[in-house]
Amino acid sequence: MSKFWMIIYFISFISILNAQKPCVNNFDSVSVLEFAKQKNLVYKIKGLSDEEIAKTPSYQPKLNFDANTCVWTIKSVKYSNTNFGKCRKTNGCTIEKSLIVKIDAEKKKIVAKKRRKRKIPNYE
Repeated sequence: MSKFWMIIYFISFISILNAQKPCVNNFDSVSVLEFAKQKNLVYKIKGLSDEEIAKTPSYQPKLNFDANTCVWTIKSVKYSNTNFGKCRKTNGCTIEKSLIVKIDAEKKKIVAKKRRKRKIPNYE
């Protein structure tokens, strides 16, 4: 019986060691946005003031915190129009440029950044 209890004790000890540490979030939503703005990782729409951006939800960056991975995700989007190429025949296109940034909340470091550009035809 003593070997059985030794094995149980050993398995429980290993499971305690493998338990994840709780996430230490060094940012709040305002400070993580300021951190990304300092690194020029948030799109700012030209011609609009900060007050206009604050009033319009579609212009504001989207923030999300994942407590499992301890990572903040910031998605900012800006839009423009074009009439070149295939867009000439479809009443123009809307160009959507998005920037997705992931920031580690414990280490205060940028984990990943991804830029994406899409052309959306304006059919009418």
